[in-house]
Amino acid sequence: MAFRLVLSPPLPEVIARIKPLPYASFDGESASWTVQVCAQSLSALRQWYREGLTDVLVDTLLAPGEVPPVVANAVLRPGTTARPFRVAMATRDDQVYARLRAIPGSSWNNSGKGPGAISYPPQAAAALMELVASGVIDDPAKLLAKSDVSISFDARTGAFVLRGDERAQRSFDIHFPAHDVVRVWRKQGVDIDFTDDFSREVYSGELARANPGPPPEGMNVTLWPYQTQSVDVALERTGFGVFHDMGLGKAELNGTKVITPEGWVKIEDLKVGDKVIGSNGVAVGITGVFSRGEMDVFRVTFNDGSSVVVGADHLWAVRHSQNAATPRLGEWDVKETQELAEQASAGARCPA
Repeated sequence: MAFRLVLSPPLPEVIARIKPLPYASFDGESASWTVQVCAQSLSALRQWYREGLTDVLVDTLLAPGEVPPVVANAVLRPGTTARPFRVAMATRDDQVYARLRAIPGSSWNNSGKGPGAISYPPQAAAALMELVASGVIDDPAKLLAKSDVSISFDARTGAFVLRGDERAQRSFDIHFPAHDVVRVWRKQGVDIDFTDDFSREVYSGELARANPGPPPEGMNVTLWPYQTQSVDVALERTGFGVFHDMGLGKAELNGTKVITPEGWVKIEDLKVGDKVIGSNGVAVGITGVFSRGEMDVFRVTFNDGSSVVVGADHLWAVRHSQNAATPRLGEWDVKETQELAEQASAGARCPA
């Protein structure tokens, strides 16, 4: 339902007062404006009648006993498969618009009629849930609350967000991804569901990452643990690529300190985008962080008494010492920790 306003003449100052009303839209064919029937437009049109700007008291246009509702600044509506969320702006509010556009993946669509709408990819579900909870967006169709407890993956933080029960988030953070929390809760009768398919896939992928299974059927090569983990994750995800560079996955023990431009930092506290000091003394950026889980480790002690704990496949640039009986005297080589340990166990002198 809408109120129609025909201006004669079309005074700019009156148009300026119409535009902020909910879903105000100009129709070029009839040269008229329409605004949604709601509490906000009702209040404004009453005032305009008192000022002599309209010729009809707006209350006479309502059905007996009709009480128009208050319209939210923006309303969440279903979108397309690729962009399942669409937020229609009810008013031309710059602050609301800025908050909606700040969500990663937003795409503005203005048809020329009304304030326009913004569409979002599945990854925006968590951010949209925040705006629904704060009252900025109305979700009349419950697109983000399909169940008593809703779970979404927040692409901004890399974490899952649960809403509907304040206890759910704490419990989830404790038990996931070591356990399939959603399956357990459903067995217990909890009404829980994902807000979108993307969040469901990320959840399944992270379960697979933490609980890797046997190698895929038909695999003709033996995978390293981190490779098996990546394959397991990829099998749960759509459009997921695995690109492992040479030398990837050389593990360090949690607690090992790494030198950065800001000083020493524990390796588990480093994240993508941080900088560390490379072997050439220059700061380099971190492009990937991968948890290796539980694995055998070795303590490597150097001739100055210092030591470090690393994984079996950690790579070392070594050079054969002057005392080593080898034709490769003084040449540099690259060896894994496991190989060096086997040489030492066999009584051979390791490269210096």
